[in-house]
Amino acid sequence: MSLKTDAHLIVLAYGKGETVGKVQGSNMRNAIPIVMSNPVFVDVDGNGFVANKDLLDNPIPTAKATGRAPASEDD
Repeated sequence: MSLKTDAHLIVLAYGKGETVGKVQGSNMRNAIPIVMSNPVFVDVDGNGFVANKDLLDNPIPTAKATGRAPASEDD
């Protein structure tokens, strides 16, 4: 694979034909083992990584600052 622009890569691996039941118990007997890496940021042109700003048609979530800590479920 060759990259033309800066990119971030995420690796996903799974156990085809395997299950995690022996480790996780009977509730997970049919679940397949899956692992996902953190993103690896690739700087193609050597000028520092620059994100492409593609939000995949989803806005970045924002929240208003209230000066208060968020309520916990224990309150």
